[in-house]
Amino acid sequence: MDQQISTNVRYLLWRQSVPRERWELWIAGRTSLSRHAVGGLIRGETDDATVTTDELRELAGALDLDAEALRYSDLSTEGVNVLVENLRFLFDSLGRGGKKVVALELGVAPTPISRWLCAACEPQ
Repeated sequence: MDQQISTNVRYLLWRQSVPRERWELWIAGRTSLSRHAVGGLIRGETDDATVTTDELRELAGALDLDAEALRYSDLSTEGVNVLVENLRFLFDSLGRGGKKVVALELGVAPTPISRWLCAACEPQ
């Protein structure tokens, strides 16, 4: 089952800082797609072959993207360091002092972690 459209939609919503719990409403409010259809797309349950040309155009328009790019590009890997983004998400969720706690658990100083988060280097 090909789900490139679903992957791209989730990625674009994430890049636009739409809160995850609002993804379905965000798309449904900007397209004529049903909430059921949007939910399947967001959850990755929709095969690309079942998305009609009109639905694709609507989704692309709502996301300010070309329909062909939405269907055929792998936007989530273009120009994004997934490791750095995941590390930032992790450390942002830990709150104050979290970096120091993780550094102690990993047996590294906090300085390398700061360098990981600004993409100056990757963990070894």
